[in-house]
Amino acid sequence: MNRRYNVGEFDAFGLYCPDNEQCYLLPADDFVAFRQIHLRLQPSRNNQIHGIRWARDFELGATLAKLNGPIAQLGERAHGMREVGGSIPPGST
Repeated sequence: MNRRYNVGEFDAFGLYCPDNEQCYLLPADDFVAFRQIHLRLQPSRNNQIHGIRWARDFELGATLAKLNGPIAQLGERAHGMREVGGSIPPGST
């Protein structure tokens, strides 16, 4: 069955592109209404710019910087156990 997601079913999609070895984070608010999403890595041959979603705008670091509030991060501590921590601003240690 093919269906659209509804508002509130997810916060974001995390994607990995093996072609350029980049991670992307697509916030639900921007994409929940779409069945299919295309991110452009390089300019089109006809130089079209209207309606293009550039992959660089959704790179993990760029998207995390736009989010408000703490972000839980799973990391290994000195004693060897994994614990959840947070960071503000996102991506800081």
